[in-house]
Amino acid sequence: MIMKTTLKNEEIQKIILDESHICGINWVGENGLDREFILNWCGDERYGTMYDLMNVTTKLVFEFVTDFKINFDFMDRIGTIEISEFNFRKLPNNQYEVDIQMFFNPKGFIRFNCSNLYFIIEPNDVNMKK
Repeated sequence: MIMKTTLKNEEIQKIILDESHICGINWVGENGLDREFILNWCGDERYGTMYDLMNVTTKLVFEFVTDFKINFDFMDRIGTIEISEFNFRKLPNNQYEVDIQMFFNPKGFIRFNCSNLYFIIEPNDVNMKK
């Protein structure tokens, strides 16, 4: 049985998130200080053979988010938000600076700092590849 996969912090640099879609943003955790982004992930070669990517739940979870900035305009637009670039870097204070660019006209973004970030793949039991 294939188990849930969780990548943490620098491990996330190994996967491709560009062209994935953000389907939802939740305020979670103690006092709503964490952010959870539900993704329609396009996958990559390493995990494409392990999961049926059309039927898994994938999310990015960010702990203790500060300096949260969001800039995009949904005028004349429906549906999910496509990620054009996903970048993060570790700061001297052991926080991570996260920058997510989106395809908007003009280009949109989500920026913030956080203490940890996770990429989680949760297979649905009935939809796993055998």
